[in-house]
Amino acid sequence: KECAKHFDPKGLQDIDTSISTADGVEYVAEPSNCKNIVAVKCHYSSTEVKTLDKIPMVLRERWFPVTLSETKPLVYSPWGGNLYLRPTPDDIYSLTITYNKWPIALATDSSEPEIENVELAIAAFAASFGFTDYGEPELSEKSYNDAVRFLTGNVKVTRRNPDAKIALG
Repeated sequence: KECAKHFDPKGLQDIDTSISTADGVEYVAEPSNCKNIVAVKCHYSSTEVKTLDKIPMVLRERWFPVTLSETKPLVYSPWGGNLYLRPTPDDIYSLTITYNKWPIALATDSSEPEIENVELAIAAFAASFGFTDYGEPELSEKSYNDAVRFLTGNVKVTRRNPDAKIALG
């Protein structure tokens, strides 16, 4: 939990995926393991592409009623694992969804974390809680601050030399 509080999802790599709409169907499923939608582009043709605007689900009906004569998607609303499009597509369109995904769980010792320095941050958070338990508030605070720096990128770590010193920036 401590790592998640200080991790900025903007630091995750953007992933692009393509998905097609269906004629008369107002939604498409979000990509699996999606944390944050960065952008949705609708390819109306091979030369015409529009970045769709994101609007809250509650305003969808008011701003884009079903009776609207336009039939190409102009906006999307994320809701319940789906992206609801308005106006409802009248044809099959290709969407390019740019998103961040939740980092994978480390399943084995050989798994590589997708968040840089996460293992160092976990160790520093654990040390911080340990120092608190032993009545060492200064060391606890230092370890906690180190962990936050590991996650925010203000740290230089040489991974090739396991005995290297860690220089905090």
